[in-house]
Amino acid sequence: MADPGYTANYGAGAPPTQGKPAAPKPTTHRSYYDYMTKAFLGHHLNGQQPGAGGELPRTLDPERYYDDSDSNQSATCARLAVEFYNRQQGNSPITLERAKDSHMFFSEGTAYFHVNFKAAFHGCRGPCYTFFAEVEGPGGVPESATMVVQFFTEEERKTRDNCLYCTGLRHPEHGGFVGHRT
Repeated sequence: MADPGYTANYGAGAPPTQGKPAAPKPTTHRSYYDYMTKAFLGHHLNGQQPGAGGELPRTLDPERYYDDSDSNQSATCARLAVEFYNRQQGNSPITLERAKDSHMFFSEGTAYFHVNFKAAFHGCRGPCYTFFAEVEGPGGVPESATMVVQFFTEEERKTRDNCLYCTGLRHPEHGGFVGHRT
């Protein structure tokens, strides 16, 4: 049986035209949007019901996303990278200034995140430096950094096309990360 939200709004029962399915209506009805949202959340929440008051998770607000450092993928990955970097023997401690951008992909069943961020050295009033980090999360959630590289020069900070999975992120020229291509 056809999905009632789809049938009501896109005419799934309409006869095809010239051997092709009927084109969708030019506008999407609010009821279809609500139906698809509930269907997605039902799948996403693995059958869990919304809160007692019927509230659903908040929708993504692009302005709030960058300020919400607890749920922002880039900020989460950058925090993990700074912690990793500061634990490494011989490194001068750094402080995260801001996450710039990140990308997630799967390779051999594991989620990887590539992230660029700006950090400053503790006690220095000098400039912030750009860093690259690779973070992994077997469950699809960032869990631990596996490498952090500081870019010292303008040449090192160039965006390179040397990753099979990312576009627009700065990656170390020498590689060492999952997805490196020569």
